[in-house]
Amino acid sequence: MIKLLTYLLVLSPLVSNAQVWKDADLELVKKDLLASSETFRSPDFSVEFERSIFRHYADLKPMSTSKGMFIRGKGKEYSSVSDGQVVIQTNTIKMVVDTAQNLIILVNPDTLFNPVNMTLLTQSDQWENYTFKRSETDQQISYQMLRRNKQSSAGPTLEIRIDKRTKQLSKIVVYMAAGNYFSETIDDDTQELPMVVVEYKQRKAGAPSPVAFDLGKWVSVTNDTYTLNPSMVGKYRLEDLRYNPNHTN
Repeated sequence: MIKLLTYLLVLSPLVSNAQVWKDADLELVKKDLLASSETFRSPDFSVEFERSIFRHYADLKPMSTSKGMFIRGKGKEYSSVSDGQVVIQTNTIKMVVDTAQNLIILVNPDTLFNPVNMTLLTQSDQWENYTFKRSETDQQISYQMLRRNKQSSAGPTLEIRIDKRTKQLSKIVVYMAAGNYFSETIDDDTQELPMVVVEYKQRKAGAPSPVAFDLGKWVSVTNDTYTLNPSMVGKYRLEDLRYNPNHTN
């Protein structure tokens, strides 16, 4: 459901003793979360964010922290830079640059604009798979999402915090299922319960520079055929994975 990741987003203790959680009515959940998701569809803004990865959800300090920038243009345009990954989407193509793997991937642009990968919010058949807890203060609305029948000492699967005044997403907390995520040695089979936290700063309104959606640093295009920019040849591998209904084997 959540990829964090990609792109898609709590310090312990996550919830203060004063915070009160109550079972949430599904219709209210949909109203709040869909309204927050829609704020990412509005054009022409940028927002900085910080992603922290914790080895265990109860750890006080993260293993790693990285900063990033998300820029929204018009139509399907957006770009995101963080943690060694660059994503640029125009209205005709989406490019993902993985600097760790020296790989550039071209795909069709997202049909549903989904910058934080909150897939659950756009798939109505998924709502019934979760139960929700809600907490509200003067400044924010918080939701905890728990998968039905999920047995996990990590507590919620996901927590979402929303600025009450602007309806904008301010924080996402993802609790990962138990697994061997950080193998330090070949024989390391340690089971961890990691947590990923993405915090968004106050967004800045205004039309972004066209440079934000320029693929020219990485690739060149002629008649819809993309090739590596000469400066990238020998450094990166290019894979064009776009779906072409007219393509035949």
